[in-house]
Amino acid sequence: MITFNELLARARIEEIAVHTANEEQAKKFVNEISKRVCKQSDCVKTTMVESHYDIFGADTCYFFGTTSVFTINYPCFMVGSQWDARYEGCKIIEFSEIDFKEE
Repeated sequence: MITFNELLARARIEEIAVHTANEEQAKKFVNEISKRVCKQSDCVKTTMVESHYDIFGADTCYFFGTTSVFTINYPCFMVGSQWDARYEGCKIIEFSEIDFKEE
């Protein structure tokens, strides 16, 4: 099990993708990431309204990486398939391995 904060910390140093096996997981992940991920520089929330599960289905992955804006690094993400994640060299973490109940 990995906490959400640990996931974000790892996203700062390695390429990670979270795989959601069903639409319920995809919606929950999008909801959680929209609530919790902030840019360090100004704490503007990263928002994602749609899960895009209708496009990728059970193959849906959310990629984490690090983006640098004004030399401030913060985790960012995008959506794609498991094939995309493997092609990009991401470590794939299953949604079911993430503990969202942490503080």
